[in-house]
Amino acid sequence: MTTATAVEVKETGMIFTGESIRAILNGKKTQTRRIIKPQPLESWMRHEITDWSEYYKRGRFGLKKHLWICHPTENKEIACPHGGPGDRIWVKEAIHYSLEHTNFYYSADGQGVGNDRFVRFMESRRDWTSQYRVRPNLNPRFMFRWASRINLEITEIRVERIQDISRADAIAEGLDPFMGKDETAWRAGFQIGWNEINTKRGYSWDSNPWVWVTSFRKIG
Repeated sequence: MTTATAVEVKETGMIFTGESIRAILNGKKTQTRRIIKPQPLESWMRHEITDWSEYYKRGRFGLKKHLWICHPTENKEIACPHGGPGDRIWVKEAIHYSLEHTNFYYSADGQGVGNDRFVRFMESRRDWTSQYRVRPNLNPRFMFRWASRINLEITEIRVERIQDISRADAIAEGLDPFMGKDETAWRAGFQIGWNEINTKRGYSWDSNPWVWVTSFRKIG
């Protein structure tokens, strides 16, 4: 008789903007698109990427799940850094310090972090009172896991180019439509939001990069 071996659930921290945080909290945002790095070569783009695969590798703490895309003819792989269905994302977001209230708050909606350990941890390492007179915002890249208030469970991951987004998926991204409610308006609203973040990084809408499309549900 054989027994099933539990597969380790992967947890990944992921940065979201204040607008996205509010949309997640309101139940509007259930998808996110992230750039595939490195981008598939031009020779890949002449073909449709058709193979989404997974394998299990025994790691230090048991079996770990890995997902990747495979080019249909060139035998090359790009691993997905976010995991796969059943894995989890903990949300990284901006936090700011209030000198008036001597506490930290989530910048997206002004809710208090609600954890005195956070303040004690900061004060034990440097003079945060004087520092935050100049730089009151804590970059979300440096958020601690225990300070995160939002946890997401991945329900689906797929690969596509950014301009392949549908009306339904644009709505699931949580952004407002641009001048109307038809498919063009929803896609245009997403396009504007995408360009605000990604054009300066070299991945504009017009460049039509490959992206990981991650669907999720909020679990805490």
